[in-house]
Amino acid sequence: MRIAAAVLVVACALGLGVAAADENDDFLKLIERAAKTSNLMADGAAPFHMKLVAQSNRKDHPEYATEIEWWWSSAEKWRREVKTPGFTQTAVRNGTQYYESNSSEYLPWWLHELIAATTDPVPLEELRRADMDVHGACGKWESEYAKDGEKIGVSNQACVNPDGTVGQLFTRTLGAEFGNYQSFGGKRVAGTVKVWAVSPNEVTGTVTVLEKLKDADEKFQVVNDIGFGARVRFVSVAGDAVQLDQEKSRAVEWPVVHSFPAKGVMAVQVKLDREGNVREVGTIVSSNVALTDAAKQQIGQWKFKPYLQDGFPVEVNTTIAVPYATRMEMLGADGKALVPEPFIERMKKARALSDPRGEGGVPFHLTAKVELKSGATGSYEETWHSAAKWERRLVIGDAGVSQMCDGGKVTANFEGPASSRVLLQMILNEMDGRFPDRRYQVYEADWGQSVVQFDGKEMVRVARGQVDEKNQPIDGQAFWFDTQGLLHGAFEQATTAEYQDFEEWSGKRVPRRIKVTGKDGVLLTITIEKIEAVGGVTP
Repeated sequence: MRIAAAVLVVACALGLGVAAADENDDFLKLIERAAKTSNLMADGAAPFHMKLVAQSNRKDHPEYATEIEWWWSSAEKWRREVKTPGFTQTAVRNGTQYYESNSSEYLPWWLHELIAATTDPVPLEELRRADMDVHGACGKWESEYAKDGEKIGVSNQACVNPDGTVGQLFTRTLGAEFGNYQSFGGKRVAGTVKVWAVSPNEVTGTVTVLEKLKDADEKFQVVNDIGFGARVRFVSVAGDAVQLDQEKSRAVEWPVVHSFPAKGVMAVQVKLDREGNVREVGTIVSSNVALTDAAKQQIGQWKFKPYLQDGFPVEVNTTIAVPYATRMEMLGADGKALVPEPFIERMKKARALSDPRGEGGVPFHLTAKVELKSGATGSYEETWHSAAKWERRLVIGDAGVSQMCDGGKVTANFEGPASSRVLLQMILNEMDGRFPDRRYQVYEADWGQSVVQFDGKEMVRVARGQVDEKNQPIDGQAFWFDTQGLLHGAFEQATTAEYQDFEEWSGKRVPRRIKVTGKDGVLLTITIEKIEAVGGVTP
């Protein structure tokens, strides 16, 4: 019920901007040094022979067992062999000549990432464009995707180790973790590389051989020159760079949802083969996660126009913005005239209707009686002037606590046994109310809505978590609202607070009784005995 007082900290905007810019530049320089240090294929790098073996963390997925072997003399002279149960490749470049043999026309994305992360792991082009927010050893930024006036952000992150090597990359063009660095030819090379295939598979590669390249001229013989541009490869492009084949792609049919929002946009990672077919649907970031399964199934059937690079069709990694609009329907409504509303709006309405400390509240003095399951009783007293100025005191037996807020700064003084503090704070929390976020910054899609019976009345339940066989919540959180918007109950941490005996006061309908129950019955009852205006204000 209480609006939590906040301490406002004002800082010099110009100074913060300069500091942030300097920190961002320093971090980017660190990334650039790490990229130079770890790139085995940079100009002037020492020729090498490398072998890497990889497998999934799931023993029931042998399809990710991998061997990658390199013989590298220079950027224009190398050989790579890749072996997996589903894809094998031999690729040879020798000057202007290039040969490639593949067992399949499609190189999977996880395998592309594993190959790239082993020899040239840092996507510098993407990182240089990122507007990073640096926190310690990590730089974070968001990629924004928009469509039809809706937008959504996707988080990215790059982290470095204390020794200046790359630790993690979760970016649009590469996602990998690196470890067990070793020295080779003036470089620092990751001995282990982890990438993510189809969930929940984590594919970890281990470098088993890394040595100077010895006589290997026979490895670089090109038996049939197909041209370097014709090679199987991925390119990462913006979503608006690929063209959907409208005639061969059906619009997504969205299912009814039981949580908000019902209209928005999602960012969908897709991998296209050289003919424009969707071969993989990766991570989907949506403002309503309930729609991601439908999106994945149907977008996976889409067809795009082949994407050309240097005149050759290539595989494509991209993220597309997909708008959605559907119907929100509360479970159990069965056509009843109950209006669906976002959880945020329900919270705002409930506080406006019943919280004497909310917007439009007048200064008041309140006293209440407190009763515990043990039979112990106590008293609560509060004088409230504004969200930034109030005081209250709670006493239970020989334990007590006094709190005061002045100018937004809260001080507290506990009395009695230290063991009583948890109980005292729990009672104060019940006086504050149980809404999950007083700034109304909740993720709507987490909160399903249904019509249920509560306290003998038909109400709307907004909840996240599991229910038992009687449709009662057993974990998570739940809130019950009547048809006018009043909050009648709140469940959290295996207890339910029931708000009862509403009475009119100063334009509000204030609950005069709060009953907290658990699996063993009533744990706490708070009864408001008196609430009256103070400071000459007439309610």
